[in-house]
Amino acid sequence: MAQSNHKSPVVRKLTPLTLSQRIWRYSTTQWQRVWAINMTQINELLYVGGAFRARQWPIMYAAGVRAVLSLQGEREDTFTGTPPTRTLRLIVQDFYAPSIDQLQQAVIFLQDAHAAQLPTLVHCRAGVGRAPLTASAYLVAQGMSAVDALTYIQNMRPIVGLNARQLERLAEWEQFVAARKLTPHAT
Repeated sequence: MAQSNHKSPVVRKLTPLTLSQRIWRYSTTQWQRVWAINMTQINELLYVGGAFRARQWPIMYAAGVRAVLSLQGEREDTFTGTPPTRTLRLIVQDFYAPSIDQLQQAVIFLQDAHAAQLPTLVHCRAGVGRAPLTASAYLVAQGMSAVDALTYIQNMRPIVGLNARQLERLAEWEQFVAARKLTPHAT
């Protein structure tokens, strides 16, 4: 019954933001999804977002993003201007979760990029499920609990809403990390 600890009502209960703060952040994120760059800074080196057009890349680059991890099965990223220093595409169908192997690849990519001080965008189509799940998996590998990692990302990007299979995968990932005692990747 460990899965019950990872359902969204529990996560919402743990979220320390006030209702007005959540509404403001949710509205801002929705506005960004439609009218601007669909990208939220989670911490100094981690961004989570949705799909972008090639003509939007220079704006993202100017904001400091230097590496891109795409989880889109729907389309491949294209870039205009200076390309990212590093990219990785893991093909995951919309509404599904990356496999444990894909999460391992993603975490190693993020650890390597961050060791090189490269701010990294993790994105899927909408920035609601696959990308936040993967960013949460990275934070779990850095020592956070799955609930704390997801809550942290959800506080920064309130539109995040993992579905049941994605929540299950995050719980599986947490168990995988604990069993293997994964530590930050050495460079």
